[in-house]
Amino acid sequence: MKETGAYRIQDPSFDILKMDSYQLLIKFGASSSTVAVFEKESNKFLFAESFLYDNAESDTSMVVRLQNIWNNHEYLIASFWKEVVLIPVNTHFTIVPSKVFSEEQSSDYLKLNTRISQSKEHVFSQELSSIESTAVFAIGSELYDWFKEIYPQAEIKCSHLASSFLMGISSAIPSSSNTIYVNTSGKLMSVAVVQDGKLKFVNNFEYHRSPEDFNYFVLLVISELGLSQETVDVKVWGDISETTLQMDVLKTYVKSLSFGDRPAEFTFTVPFNDIPNHFNLDIYSATRR
Repeated sequence: MKETGAYRIQDPSFDILKMDSYQLLIKFGASSSTVAVFEKESNKFLFAESFLYDNAESDTSMVVRLQNIWNNHEYLIASFWKEVVLIPVNTHFTIVPSKVFSEEQSSDYLKLNTRISQSKEHVFSQELSSIESTAVFAIGSELYDWFKEIYPQAEIKCSHLASSFLMGISSAIPSSSNTIYVNTSGKLMSVAVVQDGKLKFVNNFEYHRSPEDFNYFVLLVISELGLSQETVDVKVWGDISETTLQMDVLKTYVKSLSFGDRPAEFTFTVPFNDIPNHFNLDIYSATRR
């Protein structure tokens, strides 16, 4: 089982002649990206691959990193996918109760939570009906325009890492009590807190992929929200291994800690057993976008 680093998984039924009926999902961040292919007709994931690269300090350098990958990839460079879902891994994200949300004020909501440059970023909104909220997020214009140029024929949709993660845990929220859900992707860590079946908190933290950083942010959220380390449940998804997380260390502070599972609603064939079940909840869930 591949716990860390890059991987490639392909189901035998993947057919390049059917790309125009497939959904391509692309999660991209400063130091890593992951792609997946989903066939809606069979409700099955057919392909997944991850890529690691030197940290990109700007959108321009990230485009260069992605171009190097795309130009040498037999599938990604194809322009005739039916649908492409872009999943940015960044901190330019907030959620607003749907009952007070106004599309015209999307940028204003985002500015309350993060610094954005409207001349250099596209702002998007995404309804999260299961939690009666609307996600607002931004993608660098240079990145978004590059993807639009690569896939001129595809329907392009966007779903932030955190909103994709929230969609992934949404079915569990009504029955959850005092639960912290954590998702990691590259150097970003999304944390959601559910109390008495209601989402009480969600935020993204930049961390250094160390157990010390991971523990710090989990314990910070517990402290800030007045939760009990004795009774809170912590469930973890993302590109992190038990070894990297040093779960034995965190369990000295939090009594209930476990990895999450893959979404039960989708079909995953044998090749997907090569990666842990707690990987890619965000990208799998984004197919609902």
